[in-house]
Amino acid sequence: MKKIYKQLIMFWLWIVSNVIGFVIFMMATNVVNIRMLKSGYLEGAGAIQFTKVYIGIPVFLLLAIVWLGSALFTYHYYDKGVKKDSLVQNFSLVTAVEMYLFPLIILIYQLAFPLEMMLTDWVVVSVGLVIGSISLYFYRLNNQE
Repeated sequence: MKKIYKQLIMFWLWIVSNVIGFVIFMMATNVVNIRMLKSGYLEGAGAIQFTKVYIGIPVFLLLAIVWLGSALFTYHYYDKGVKKDSLVQNFSLVTAVEMYLFPLIILIYQLAFPLEMMLTDWVVVSVGLVIGSISLYFYRLNNQE
């Protein structure tokens, strides 16, 4: 396959990974926003309330930096995969890691707010685990040479 087509496929796979990563970023910022930033500061509530509110903003910025770093890393990782003809393996591994993060964030959210899990939460957890397992299977299948 010509190099321009490989680069084009790499770019589209990078866009797909960034969209998935952005959804994970929004889920994580939602947890930080609700748990830390919207709790508000109450006068006389103590040191725990103070740290919860004033640590939320750096955590929020740290999540944005982590998302940007992951976007740059996936581009470099996919570009390296194009050069070594292992783009499918690289995409499978990144997608598996991203799909395993969906259930993790939902479980962290459930630990922060012990409410009943809705049907959509169960669907996202199960779909994330299934797609992550399939991606990891394809990674292992294509990696055995």
